[in-house]
Amino acid sequence: TGAYSVEISNNGCVDTSASVQVTVLNLPVVTISVIGDTIFCNGDSAFITALPTAGLTFQWFYNNNPINGANDSSLTVYITGVYYVEVTDTITGCSNTSPVISIIVNNNPVPEISVSGFLYSCINDTVILSTQSAYSAYQWSTGDTMPTTNIDTTNIYYVTVHDSNDCIGTDSILVNEPVIPPPQICIALVDSLEGKNLVVWEKEAGMPIESYNVYRYDAINGFQVIGNVLYSAVSKFLDTGSDPMSHTGRYVLTAIDTCGNETVLDSTLSHKTILLLVSPQIPVGFHLAWNHYEGYVYNYYRIYRGDALGVYQEIAVVPSDDYQYVDLTPPPGTSFYIVAAIKPGLSCNPNSKEMGGPFTQSLSNIDDGIIVNINLTGFENLLGLVIYPNPFTDEATIEFNNHAKREYIISVMDVTGKIVLTQNNITGSKIIIKRNQLSPGFYTMELKGDKLYKAKIIIR
Repeated sequence: TGAYSVEISNNGCVDTSASVQVTVLNLPVVTISVIGDTIFCNGDSAFITALPTAGLTFQWFYNNNPINGANDSSLTVYITGVYYVEVTDTITGCSNTSPVISIIVNNNPVPEISVSGFLYSCINDTVILSTQSAYSAYQWSTGDTMPTTNIDTTNIYYVTVHDSNDCIGTDSILVNEPVIPPPQICIALVDSLEGKNLVVWEKEAGMPIESYNVYRYDAINGFQVIGNVLYSAVSKFLDTGSDPMSHTGRYVLTAIDTCGNETVLDSTLSHKTILLLVSPQIPVGFHLAWNHYEGYVYNYYRIYRGDALGVYQEIAVVPSDDYQYVDLTPPPGTSFYIVAAIKPGLSCNPNSKEMGGPFTQSLSNIDDGIIVNINLTGFENLLGLVIYPNPFTDEATIEFNNHAKREYIISVMDVTGKIVLTQNNITGSKIIIKRNQLSPGFYTMELKGDKLYKAKIIIR
């Protein structure tokens, strides 16, 4: 502050300017202080105030950036960073900044309760609750203050923990008796070695399962238990009561826990095997027809042809919505056929290499197409059975050797094995089958009496 002038000299001549008064204003002085700690836990806060307040305006800064709207003489902070305030004298317009204050906000611990074991009241079981990380202090809702607590009743349990910064976190968990998810069949197929249906599934790991029940559908009684497989055994079941050459098999699976509780039958997806029927194609070849495999979504079928030595090779691939195929060029001799529904994605592994596992496709029965021989009147069985016409539209005639007039019963089954037509007390040698309400398709016929005849009939 003071008066200032300038003196100018030129060739001995001197002159002085008028003086100018200059005043240097003092910068405003500001200090800031914190109410509370500068280090605290997430969820807490610190209160920073600036002094003096009279005749000043305020602008707070966070990490050297102005905080929008922070123009009061105090500031509440919640996050880690460096804070200071810039003040401006309302009279002089001079500005100054305060010293900085560093705030550190520690994250609260996030405990996660884990459960070890299964809680089963039927065996007075206990389970252990613990946290996945270690902390400085614990307070369980059970009253325990150790890292773990034992419980024996279903309830909601809580834990409060303190970490090394004395920050607090909580977690809770509902402990119930475990509910076993319904097991699912992975694949059902015809085992070509055994000539029986095979059901395959994969075990649920880490669940208190004692065993599995295998159910097969019966047209009269619905699903019935046909077997039980221990959890410790290989997860597959061979249905020795199945007849893959005459009808399909539909299966579901349930699990039984260590207390004897069984999962709900209706919550399990059923699987239905493939029944392949092969008949001679006039004038040459073989006609293959099969039912749709049910149990998983797939895109195509593979068709295999084999010889008498059991050597098979793929001869065709057809879309999954096709159920027929004609082999127009079979080799000389007897040919055997298998149709397979190809399972997408991962294979089915029953934890065993037995029976060809892991499984990637549901195989049908093996059919050779030589149950009937073609003659001028229709199809004649090797045992002396004649069916004509076959295929038929309205009715077919069956002739067989019954000169002794023995009593026979004829039954016609669809591809599921359901009996759709029956005639009793047959003592003659000729039977006429009326189509009536039967749908077009392949059927299996059994004629039982002094002898047993089996044949395939086709309704167009």
